[in-house]
Formats: sequence, C-alpha cells, structure tokens
Amino acid sequence: MFCGVGPLSIQAAKFKNCRVLANDLNPACAKYLEKNIKLNHLKHKILPFNMDAREFVKMIVIENKVSPEYAHFDNVYMNLPVDAVEFLDVFCGLFAKGDKKVWNENNLPMIYVYAFTDQEKEEEAKVALCKRINLIFNKYKPLAIDDIIDFYQIRDVSAKSRMYSIAFKLSKEVAYGIEMGEGAEIKIPKKHSSEGEIPQSENKKKKFE
Repeated sequence: MFCGVGPLSIQAAKFKNCRVLANDLNPACAKYLEKNIKLNHLKHKILPFNMDAREFVKMIVIENKVSPEYAHFDNVYMNLPVDAVEFLDVFCGLFAKGDKKVWNENNLPMIYVYAFTDQEKEEEAKVALCKRINLIFNKYKPLAIDDIIDFYQIRDVSAKSRMYSIAFKLSKEVAYGIEMGEGAEIKIPKKHSSEGEIPQSENKKKKFE
C-alpha cells in the first residue's frame, strides 16, 4: 500500500515469483517504481499505481478494476511506520462489498503492518501495538496477542524509538464488519465458485504490497 520506489515489490516478484500490485501516493516514487519495474523486466509481474492507499484497496476489492489474475491478494504490506496502523480502517467491512466469486471468509489476506514504538522490550512493544490496532478493530473483533503470527524488530530508529513489523490474518469479523454483540450475522460465502476459485497452493505464492 505504501511501496515507495518498490524495494519489496521487486523482491517479491523477482525472487518469490509473486504477482504484485504496488502503490504509492508520491508521484516521484511512482515514477521510479515504474523505472525499477522496467529495469528488472517485471512488467508481467507488477502492476504500479499512484493513488491514495485507501482508494487503492477499495479499487481492487470493491470496484474490481484489475485483471482477474490480480483480483485476489494474499498479503498486504503496509510499510509506512509513522501511520500505517491508522490505515487499517479501510479493511473494516470492506469485503462485505467485494466480489463473492473472489472473496470468502477462508481466503482473507495476511496483514503486515510496520510501526514505531518507544517500548524497550519486545513483549511490551507487542502489547502497545495491539492496543493501537484495537482502537480501530475493537468494535468488531480485537486483535489478541495470540492472533499475532509474526512480530519482529526491523531496526532501531533512535535511542528511544524502534520499528517493528506485526503480522496477523485479517479476521472475518473485521473484514465483513460484524460488530460484537450483533444478534444476526451477515452471510459470508465459504467457497469460491469455480470461476473465481484460487487454488490453495497458489495462495502462498502471491503477495500484495
């Protein structure tokens, strides 16, 4: 969602054989992203965009304006540590408006969020970032410590600031806007139609930034 000039996008496409949708709002970044794609001969693997990150995601899921092979994404990289967490709100209820041939409760994406924290110990940082995420998710399903699949420190920014990546599977409650305590849940498709089905083996190969 905040790909810059494409360092993660290029690696995912070139070394992991992934199809990638790469977006950055900065026109200069978008320009050099396209140049990097060309230099690495990856036009067949990476689709570049120059949009607001929230509108970018809505364009893919709701408006479905990408070719079928890019319509489903398995991983979302949100590598803007200053305020990427606040952009998580775009996923709340988003998939209830998505194409049911593409999305269901069993193929929701992994989310990788980068963030700064001043916590010195890793466990304290994990708790602090969970609380920050739950300012957004709490209405639906809070992110629990046990829901975190991967958590690691990327680097020290300063003596009092550290950058972490926190990864979790997007829950169906958040994805489909199911509020806690609601009496009736919306119906969520459990399977793809054959037209939109994406094999499980392919799911692990594809990433989205």
